[in-house]
Amino acid sequence: MLSPSGSTNSSFAAVVLRIGFAYAFGVVLALTVAGPTSGEHLNPGVTTTHCVFGHFPIWKLPFSVFAQILRSLLACMVLCLVYRDVIWDLEATLTAAGTYDIVNFTPQSPAEIFGLYVSPNANLGSVFWTKFSSTVGAGTEVAAVAANSARDLRSRMMVICIWGRKAAGGNCAAIAALTNIPATLLSA
Repeated sequence: MLSPSGSTNSSFAAVVLRIGFAYAFGVVLALTVAGPTSGEHLNPGVTTTHCVFGHFPIWKLPFSVFAQILRSLLACMVLCLVYRDVIWDLEATLTAAGTYDIVNFTPQSPAEIFGLYVSPNANLGSVFWTKFSSTVGAGTEVAAVAANSARDLRSRMMVICIWGRKAAGGNCAAIAALTNIPATLLSA
């Protein structure tokens, strides 16, 4: 496996494994904490779908979505603090190689850790269809955690705090953040 510096070593694999375990632990902890209050909805798309079908009180919807986004933002801030040095080292390496401005805010950039970025020449219709069809196809199963408006909105807020407005994601930001809500409704 290649590390960000381009060398092959087992410590990079250990870091990836540690990230996977941390993510899994975070999901289990979030479900345990949020379960009694919100029915374990960690995704605004799932919560909205439950409201539409009458399984969740509509008056709780704005509060629940706000709490989901806030929880996700706090988790993103912790992630940024934990990997701050790695992110800055990667940016320094890209700057020294003269490629930072070329890959910044693309799928190869350090900001991709926090949110979805597409290539500058990507067709937005194709991006929408890919995200929509994959969310509908998976239904409200595992994709309910991965295709998550709260996760994407907090990512946008976080990268804007770190790198400024240029990191907002352009036209793709709305597609990435909001497509899963109608897709989750359709899949239900």
